[in-house]
Amino acid sequence: MKAKVFFLSNLIIFLALSLGFSLLWWFWLGKNYIFATSPIGGDYFNALTYANFFKNHLSLPPLGWLPFWNEGSPIIGGYPWLAFYLIYPLTKIFDIASAMEIFGAFSIYLFLIFSLILFKLVSKNWLIAVTLILVLAATKATYYQLTVGGFLSAASAQWYLPLILIFIYLYKERKKRAFFILASIFSGLSLLHHAPTSLIMIFTPVLIVSTFNLKIREVCLFILLSVIIGSMGLYSAALQAFMGSGTGVCVSPECWGVYPRHLTTWMNVLAPTSAISIITLALVAKFFKKSTNLKLGFSYLASLSVIVIYSLAAYLKIINGIANVIFPTRTFWAANLFILLTGASFFRSIDKVFHKISLIASVFFSVLIITLIFSTKFDLPKDYVNSDPSYIASLIVPKYKTGDISKIVPPSIPVNDFNWRMDTFDDRITHWWNYAYSMPSVRGYSNHPLGIHNDWQYFLQASTREPDEKNPEVTYNRALFLLDAFGVGFHENSVASYPNSILSDEKIMKRVGESGLYKILQEYVTPIIYPTNSPAVFFVGDSAEYENFIRVLAMVNFSSRVLIPVKGPDNIDKLTNNDLEIFKALVIYKASGKNWGRINEFTKKGGKVFVEKGENNILYETVQNNDFIKAVQFKEILLALIQNPTVTSLYNVQRPNPGEININAKNATGIYFKENYDTGWIAYLTTKDQKLKAKIYKAGLDFMYVPVAVTNSNVVISYKGNFVAWFLFIITLISISISFLYILIPNLFHHSHKKIKSKTLNWLKREELDY
Repeated sequence: MKAKVFFLSNLIIFLALSLGFSLLWWFWLGKNYIFATSPIGGDYFNALTYANFFKNHLSLPPLGWLPFWNEGSPIIGGYPWLAFYLIYPLTKIFDIASAMEIFGAFSIYLFLIFSLILFKLVSKNWLIAVTLILVLAATKATYYQLTVGGFLSAASAQWYLPLILIFIYLYKERKKRAFFILASIFSGLSLLHHAPTSLIMIFTPVLIVSTFNLKIREVCLFILLSVIIGSMGLYSAALQAFMGSGTGVCVSPECWGVYPRHLTTWMNVLAPTSAISIITLALVAKFFKKSTNLKLGFSYLASLSVIVIYSLAAYLKIINGIANVIFPTRTFWAANLFILLTGASFFRSIDKVFHKISLIASVFFSVLIITLIFSTKFDLPKDYVNSDPSYIASLIVPKYKTGDISKIVPPSIPVNDFNWRMDTFDDRITHWWNYAYSMPSVRGYSNHPLGIHNDWQYFLQASTREPDEKNPEVTYNRALFLLDAFGVGFHENSVASYPNSILSDEKIMKRVGESGLYKILQEYVTPIIYPTNSPAVFFVGDSAEYENFIRVLAMVNFSSRVLIPVKGPDNIDKLTNNDLEIFKALVIYKASGKNWGRINEFTKKGGKVFVEKGENNILYETVQNNDFIKAVQFKEILLALIQNPTVTSLYNVQRPNPGEININAKNATGIYFKENYDTGWIAYLTTKDQKLKAKIYKAGLDFMYVPVAVTNSNVVISYKGNFVAWFLFIITLISISISFLYILIPNLFHHSHKKIKSKTLNWLKREELDY
């Protein structure tokens, strides 16, 4: 009976405080953020672009394809996506901008409410809990990621930290396995939500708390469950960090920290002073009462050290790459929580041995801190969108719209043509372009899935952005080759101009009205999805030599209207009969293997081959020396291998969704698909009589090529998700399902465990007797 009364009284207090705190949250954050007259947050449009895409193309399961930035990438392996799936239901009720802003603000509310519960559990004192949560709410760092840094996906992950700590605490206190499982589930979900944020500010600090308070076996199980459930997020982070384009190198002091300014701006002096005061009293209590237990408080203090070490490493420029992604200021919210949590824990330690003194001290402390908080006006920290023009939201976001964008983007530009790209070097335009329009942009906010994709994009940048004009003809050729290779149909020239030889030639580019946009004429470039009868040259050799091959083609502008470069195996023994039937021209360059008899048979049947076994290194030397004469000589070699088509390919391309492409082609021998190669793509050729699966090869700049066996046919190219993504999704789903099943019907698992244990012991006994 007493337990029920205690629970009900605490529930009533919590509900009353939650109501009051909701009003405070509304006046400090909610109304100022959701009802602002313009968007808030530096990277606002990045989140809005993703939210808009997932509203229109929600992929269930999350194994779809994102075509709009950086030549395409899978959902799993790219930018953290879970937040946008959580926003999706809100988009059914509100406009996209409002849905995103409501979600972001409510995520901060959850962070504060869960922190209130955590402070109460740890301190066992409502007055202390309310005081500490007011300090947390009055600290600008709490809102930094949402309203300044602009990381909606990271900001919306903050609430995981106090919630996981609640479950860890309850498990330690009540020994109910369900709390432990819930802590593991939400720890995994935090990794899935935003792996970099979780690893630095959630998972690792919680792991330290667990190490202090749980058994080693339990800690290992916590790690295992968290990692399995969060595997899709960890895979994306690892892919970009180790195989992708990396995190970049920061040249801004924001990456390293500007102290003491950053501390005085974003942290609240009441947090450390309150915590230090309570810790000092706890140490005094320990001196007089040796039984005073400070272990929990020190575990929170140890967790704080993770963030301190991270910030110190950033300051010393040891982790300049990751600090470019997560500024130290983006970690301050977690540091603040652990500072206050340490104070709450040490207060409880004092309360256990000096209850009356702690009661008096809590009243004095709370009155003082609350008075100081409300005597100072709270101003929500704000940063406005990093876009060009800065007022773009008023032209394209319905919630903020007051003007027309036609002066910036003329109506004559087919902005929703999915089959051409827009190229700009101004990332402030890239931020909003694909929120407003379907025409993909060459560059994007997020990193490439693989480093090779970044390398090719850098090649475009170096070849078209104010390049070295020592050899104007090579400069001209490279630029045209790469514009074709990337399917660039339009160019915005405000930052880092194209070569004047191209920009001033109206036969190639024409300025659209008075805007800064140029149209590239289709005689010089081909679209993203290009049904073609250009001959395909199959390159047999390693990836480094293939890259040199592409660079030599660029020097002489051997564009896709002339030939399609296709990447084959690095060993001639790996050539299949199908390869030799499809491709009529081979370049075998320093390839390994011994089966030259097949190559001889290939030539006897009319196939053309160029072989370089390694005596000379024509491609490498041509590229390194920028040798135009050798490039022209190699061009003549290739021209001898190929036969120009006598008819023009006719086609119609439809893309009803990002992962489905329908092509009706006539006189086409292949589909050149200028998006990043991924094994999740499959292709079928359909005629009146049959449906044939077609192999997809790497081609061009790590893009794709589908040979068409029947020149007049329909081709369907679909994205179904690659093996790794499917595997990670399935193990995540199974892990979460089993975990919740354990919580709901634990007896089933206990019975199975006992049965397995009994059978194992009996088997061991029999083996021992037999021995």
